[in-house]
Amino acid sequence: MIRYAEGRVVAIHERRVSLEIVEVETDLKDHDRRQVMHFPKLWRSLQIGDRVLLNINAVSLDLGTGGYDFVVSLLDEDVSFYSNRTLTGHILKMRYTPLQLSVQAEELMLPETVWNYPLEQSLAGRTVFILPLHSALPLVVQCLKSNHPKSRIVYIMNDWAALPVWISRHVERLSALGMLDAVITAGQAFGGTYEAINLYSALYMAHRVFTFDWIILAPGPGNVGTGTPLGHSGMNLLDAMHAVFALGGVPALLPRMSLAETRLRQRGLSHHLLHVLRLLLRPVEIVLPEDARDRPYHETYRHFRNKIMQLWRDPPLRRHNLNFTTMMALEEVRSHLQALYPVHSMGRRYTDDPLYTDAILTACRYWQDKVFSDRS
Repeated sequence: MIRYAEGRVVAIHERRVSLEIVEVETDLKDHDRRQVMHFPKLWRSLQIGDRVLLNINAVSLDLGTGGYDFVVSLLDEDVSFYSNRTLTGHILKMRYTPLQLSVQAEELMLPETVWNYPLEQSLAGRTVFILPLHSALPLVVQCLKSNHPKSRIVYIMNDWAALPVWISRHVERLSALGMLDAVITAGQAFGGTYEAINLYSALYMAHRVFTFDWIILAPGPGNVGTGTPLGHSGMNLLDAMHAVFALGGVPALLPRMSLAETRLRQRGLSHHLLHVLRLLLRPVEIVLPEDARDRPYHETYRHFRNKIMQLWRDPPLRRHNLNFTTMMALEEVRSHLQALYPVHSMGRRYTDDPLYTDAILTACRYWQDKVFSDRS
């Protein structure tokens, strides 16, 4: 079910190439003014006075789109302008919906010879960083760049959460700063530097075709959860790791940890991660901070660490290598990232939940060092 509203653009707060933030006065009874996101690449840039049709579902349900409605279409528009557009590409994304759009899939652009590698060796032992949340993306990019500033990084965004990459401020800002070199949008996700039909070909092309130094696989903004063992977006991490294994790679799953979460199932080590590890078909290495002696939360973390070790007595978890490693002194990474732009996770600043940041950065640096150690 979709709830719509009509209205008129009364203010334009932000213009980007792929995303605009505007204010719309609606025709609803109270003529309220609403904050609205618009994708100009689907239509055109908005102007004050334009009449628009809005999808107001998420705000009506008080869900986590940051308080924004979305433009569905421009009203009072000359449709002939759009009906004569030249279509790009031969593949549709958002298939069988009213907004299905054509994209230029890279699989159709490449010569057949690029697919000559044995598929099961596609990644040839490459480490692929798999992130639990979109908010970890700038942390990992900065972590990787801090040691090797000239390395080339690609972000693969699959269709687990948001579909348009245009909605990501992280991608827009990291790209503008020259820290993120490309985005591959896979599956029904769209808007990246390159378009891929699925996750497998995205991983293959990232390594074999575009030869990026680091591959990051993460959802877009907007994970969902129900509080049940299987009803959450985190289960897609299972598919991601199996895909990396199938193509001969090494999945480096970074942990989601928190002290600030009010939901008990997300405090300490997230229950999302635990459910994924129970069902994973092959054992993996999970890297967590050894201790937090120099952190104000060290006593609380000791409690969580003991609880995690107890959980690991359970056979489905015990088969995975739980590696407690020294917490990295990465203050320069945190401070540099915060200086670039303010970053939030689950509505909180990184400083509000330091364990989240510390766990991601510690695991990232561990895997980065391991990659270079294995090469030498």
